[in-house]
Amino acid sequence: MNSIAKFVLAGIAIAGASSLLTVALVQAQDPVQPGAAQAAPEGFDMAMMETMMKLAEPGAEHKELADAEGEWTQAYKVYMPGMPTMESTGTSRVFSMLDGRYIVEEIETTMMGQPFEGVMVLGYDNLAQEYVSVWMDSMSTWPVFSRGKADAKGMINLKGTMVDAVTPKGRPFRETIAKQADGSVHITMYDTIPPQGEVVVMEIVSKKAGAKKAGSK
Repeated sequence: MNSIAKFVLAGIAIAGASSLLTVALVQAQDPVQPGAAQAAPEGFDMAMMETMMKLAEPGAEHKELADAEGEWTQAYKVYMPGMPTMESTGTSRVFSMLDGRYIVEEIETTMMGQPFEGVMVLGYDNLAQEYVSVWMDSMSTWPVFSRGKADAKGMINLKGTMVDAVTPKGRPFRETIAKQADGSVHITMYDTIPPQGEVVVMEIVSKKAGAKKAGSK
């Protein structure tokens, strides 16, 4: 998963490295003498650095995402125009990375009768104050990015652009992630299919393995 982490966080890593390098160069030009009190270099914006550090720390949204860690069972319904509903089951494993800043979900199921694997990296962007996601799977060689906010009930609404052989220039898609009272998670995928416009193309019900049913002891 190191390659995934590097890919997802490349922009953040470059920005962070640039900031640290700038600080190091400034400090190198004005070395601190042994025993002398260390002060911020002239022109160094300490308040900005504190803001950056605060934005880099995991918060309540990250802790809530981390609650999903564990093994899950999944039930899929896929809706294709002019075809019967396709149903299948699968499993997924969710774990945290980068000290809880992101969660990774590894999925195994079948799609159109073929083995299918997918990986989703999901996090919360403190700077933009919205959720961010990247999806990769065994039926493509390109990632799909999306981002969005949670509503008042906590349902995450992600929006992005779907690129494939049908529409290489991309088309809008949407995904909602809603945690239910019984602990299960319902995911709904919406695609843009002319001439209907936005339509539901997939529904997923995920249940944590070993989770107790509502009302059980």
